[in-house]
Amino acid sequence: MAWPTVADGLRPRRQRRASEASLNLVPLLTLIAMLIPFVLLSGKYSTYSVIDATAPKLRTAEVGEEGIAAVLVRIDTSGFQVWGEEDVLTPDMAKISCEPSPCTDSGSYDFSGLKQRLVAIKAARPVRREVVLAPTSQVPYDVVVRVIDAVRRTDAGPGRASAELFPVVSFSAAGE
Repeated sequence: MAWPTVADGLRPRRQRRASEASLNLVPLLTLIAMLIPFVLLSGKYSTYSVIDATAPKLRTAEVGEEGIAAVLVRIDTSGFQVWGEEDVLTPDMAKISCEPSPCTDSGSYDFSGLKQRLVAIKAARPVRREVVLAPTSQVPYDVVVRVIDAVRRTDAGPGRASAELFPVVSFSAAGE
């Protein structure tokens, strides 16, 4: 049997190679175009809480009738240390230790003791508005946030309103 020739009007079929296969991308692109708005509209948008803290101003501390420029609260794993008002706080009152020491979590810090000291300073210096926090690197972030809350306002108890303590909070590096 002889093979058909071009003269016979029959051409031999050309076999397709694997590299010549065509791929129709139109349905895939249509699907992607339809999914993009759905994904964008159904996505959860994250919200972040922002703590308003000011950067410390570069200035020299002027000691005058109102004492030094700001109250300093150092936060470390042994507790709090409050500096800046030696005439209001005695040296034993300036140190607020943890129970048990060293502090292992935010529950072992004495926030009420810190607030009592700050209320005493505010009563002696009512115009003072600034406090500088100096946390060490071992202090958990939630402790720093709770300290910020403690230094800004007093607690509103039964029959009394919440009062402002030190609304201007700045940060400083603490020596390790």
